[in-house]
Amino acid sequence: MIRSIRSDEYDRVGALCVDAYLRAEITRAGEPYAAFLADTASRATDPTAEVLVAEHDGHLTGTVTICPYGSDLTKVCLPGEMEFRALAVAPEAQGGGIAADLIWACVDWSREHEVDTVVACVTEKNTSGHKLYQKLGFTRQPDRDWVAPDGTTLQTYTQSVEVRRFCGRCGKQVSVGDHTGCRGALELEPPRYCADCRRRMVVQIVPTGWRARCVKHGELAG
Repeated sequence: MIRSIRSDEYDRVGALCVDAYLRAEITRAGEPYAAFLADTASRATDPTAEVLVAEHDGHLTGTVTICPYGSDLTKVCLPGEMEFRALAVAPEAQGGGIAADLIWACVDWSREHEVDTVVACVTEKNTSGHKLYQKLGFTRQPDRDWVAPDGTTLQTYTQSVEVRRFCGRCGKQVSVGDHTGCRGALELEPPRYCADCRRRMVVQIVPTGWRARCVKHGELAG
C-alpha cells in the first residue's frame, strides 16, 4: 500500500532514506545530502511538497517526495512538471518492485493534479536507477543534467503523463518492450492490470465470460 506519511513516521522514514542511500554509496554519513534525506519532517511539512510511503504488513518499506513546479525542493522542474526526490526503498525490501510502485504513484499524482510531465534525477553511478527509469519508459534529457554542490552530476529523465498506458496482462508500459505474447494471451484470458493506472484488478469468471474491476477506474467485462 502507498499512502501519505504520518507525523509519527518522520524519524523512521528519514532513517530508511539515509540507510538506503548509504548502502548504495550515493552519499556518505555527515554529508549535506545525508542530512537532507534524514530531515523528512521538513519535506513532509513543506506546503509545496508531499511525502508518500510504501507500507507492507505494517512495516514501512519505501518512500518518495513529490515536488511540483514552484517547490523550493525542485532542481530542474519546469512549469507543468513534477519532480520527485528522496526515492528510497528499505534495503531488506529491495528487488520487490516497490521503487516502481512509488514512481507510478508519482505519475498517478501528476495525472490527478493535471501535471503534464514527471521528472527524475539520478546520479551517474547509480546504474540500477538508470535501468529502472529506462524500463519504466522514462526518456533521458541530457540538456537538463546538473551538478550538485559536492560535484556529483545528476542526470535527468522525464515521463509524459498523457501517453502512459499499461499492458493488461503484464502491467508494464505498452510503449516499452514487445507485448505480442501478451496480446495473444488476452484473447483467451481476462486482463490482470488496469490499462490506465496499472493497478491490479479484481477478476471474476462468470458464465458469460469475465469481469475485471479497478478500484479507481471501474469495471470491464468480456
